[in-house]
Amino acid sequence: MKKQISIELYHQHPAISKSKLDLIDKSLAHYQNPSRQERDFFTFGQAVHDVILQPEIFKNEYIKMPETIKIRRGKEWEAFKAESEGKKILTQEEYTQALEFRDRIMSHKICKNIFKDGEPEMSYFTKFDVDGQEIDVKCRPDYVSKNCLIDIKTTLDASYDSFKRSILKYRYHVQGAFYLDVVNKVLGTEIDTFIFVAIEKSYPYPIGVYMLDRESLDLGRKRYQENLKTLASNLKNPVKVLGYTDDIIQVIGCPNYAFYEEIS
Repeated sequence: MKKQISIELYHQHPAISKSKLDLIDKSLAHYQNPSRQERDFFTFGQAVHDVILQPEIFKNEYIKMPETIKIRRGKEWEAFKAESEGKKILTQEEYTQALEFRDRIMSHKICKNIFKDGEPEMSYFTKFDVDGQEIDVKCRPDYVSKNCLIDIKTTLDASYDSFKRSILKYRYHVQGAFYLDVVNKVLGTEIDTFIFVAIEKSYPYPIGVYMLDRESLDLGRKRYQENLKTLASNLKNPVKVLGYTDDIIQVIGCPNYAFYEEIS
């Protein structure tokens, strides 16, 4: 099923998302006991996505704080917030930066051509059979075209070597494989290309455009399937998990590189 719904409604849907896969990967304790803090669905990153991919939504739903308001408290702030009810408020700096990101990306030789003839910010829902158990899954790609899925990432360093490390650190390869599999199942397609548009958060906002290689997608698919198997096993035999290990004491020692240094 494909739906055009708000990001808030998407997050409220209980299906397994990539962020929930990340919690499972960390531990079932993290998945079973998510943060008690109220989740703030609006982020500057979402504003960047909207100004690039959904300019009408950005125009209608976002508002810039007056220059006279420096902090988000006090009478002036409360009055402005009340007047702006239903709007997503950006600081002067955030608003200007979002527009600069948009201008950079839409002026980029490759980017201005790949964001064509596709659909932005659609939500996809389906079920995966995992060891005989159906699990509801979902994803919300930034942009889906006929030949690829595209994801916009704001980052401290968009250079090739740095972004390679980010792929592993933030499990972007898992995201790529999971999104492709969900979208293909919903649409009945065989899209096999996942592209990142990485833009640095600091001026001059350099951009890197990268396509996940086949080996990384295969590894990402293996990892998310392992996460779903862990979840399926726990659903079949529900156990409240309180730690990384609940029934054994693990042997632990120094990281391997400590011994490499000793040998050298």
